[in-house]
Amino acid sequence: MGDSSAQWDKAADVLSSTDVIDRQEVKDMVPFNHLRNSRADSGMIYWLNSGFEVDAENGVSGTASFKCVGAAGMTKSLAQTVYPASRSSYTFSAQIASENLKKWAGGQVGIEVTFEYEDGTTETRFIDLL
Repeated sequence: MGDSSAQWDKAADVLSSTDVIDRQEVKDMVPFNHLRNSRADSGMIYWLNSGFEVDAENGVSGTASFKCVGAAGMTKSLAQTVYPASRSSYTFSAQIASENLKKWAGGQVGIEVTFEYEDGTTETRFIDLL
């Protein structure tokens, strides 16, 4: 996640936006990754893991990556709680490899994010990756 110059009423609102970020906005971002061990360089440390493994041969920006082989009717997940700074907006980014991926009826591939606001309310959004 990184700090963006856009302003939003709630952090989750950015997930419904279809605006394309232009090159200048990307340059203006102040990147800071709030995820710990986001590249799997230290194995599964800091992650709650259900069905993923570390792939030490296919790192993108580090030496490793997380890998999951799906199965019909099975949910696999990797979770981490993040405590962001006091910025008003954030950017989610991920890179996935999906060669030969077949989604079964009702299947999902994506990122589920739950936001907890200062007033204690929560909001869950699913970012579909396929």
